[in-house]
Amino acid sequence: MADVIGLIGDGVGILSFIASLFPNRGTSNACTVRIAAALNGNGLSGGDGSVAQVRLYNENQQIIGNAPGGYASSGGFKDITISQTNTQQSTFIQLAASNDAICIPYASTTWVDGGKYGWVGDWGYKCGLQWYWGNVYVDNGKNKPRCTWIDADHTNGIPPGMIFIHWPSFAGNQGHSDNPSSYCGWPAFRAYKDPNGGSVIVKKDNSDPAKGKVIKRALDSRLVVSSEPSHNASELCASETSRGPDFVSLAEGVYCNMETSETLPLCGGALQTACFQLESNEHVKRDGNSTQKPYTEVIKWE
Repeated sequence: MADVIGLIGDGVGILSFIASLFPNRGTSNACTVRIAAALNGNGLSGGDGSVAQVRLYNENQQIIGNAPGGYASSGGFKDITISQTNTQQSTFIQLAASNDAICIPYASTTWVDGGKYGWVGDWGYKCGLQWYWGNVYVDNGKNKPRCTWIDADHTNGIPPGMIFIHWPSFAGNQGHSDNPSSYCGWPAFRAYKDPNGGSVIVKKDNSDPAKGKVIKRALDSRLVVSSEPSHNASELCASETSRGPDFVSLAEGVYCNMETSETLPLCGGALQTACFQLESNEHVKRDGNSTQKPYTEVIKWE
């Protein structure tokens, strides 16, 4: 088990990563990295996807190893072993996207010397990157972080092609800042449009919602229905950087239309108009008329 700095509500908190979230140690001169994928349905537009390349750097940002990435299945992960040119600590990692977008809820590593470190996708959200609900536990069944999207060809409105993480900045076993924005930028976390570098696109803060304006998002033909209390449909719709399928939060009782950024309460009881009828996937209007979205799949997170 290792402590990892994450987000609890709007503030910085400590997450206890259980041992099973870390990859096994490599050989005497190899580091191992785990890249997780969100549980978000199958297909190119789902949370599953591929990382093209993984590069390791020491504390001086000198490259000490690189290897091809691989595919992480929906709700699963990909473990990658990277041979190093030496036995130095691989304190920085670069994850370069492929053209098969992936939404990463967490990443973890086991160093040559056995050190274990982790990172969660909430930091992509906090630092202004595209995100969605990940639906993967990291804190012994207590916490499900958001996932951060990366994509080399930037389809579906996903600008980041590569993320750069400084593992020790997110280690919870040492002093840390209580200011979430301090983790956005050098040295903790950066993102770039090009998988090989280029323009930095991380912002210092992404806490302000879009305040009701319509966000230009790529269409997704699926609907996600979640019973997880922390999955807030209103927050998802209000965020300028959220990307993914339409969403229903059963705990909140709210439907989010990602295409229009519109939220509706779920129909039920005395509320039978100006609401979303979940059983038939219909928007019931104030005059009683309704429109139905032809979802190709309804994904239930129970």
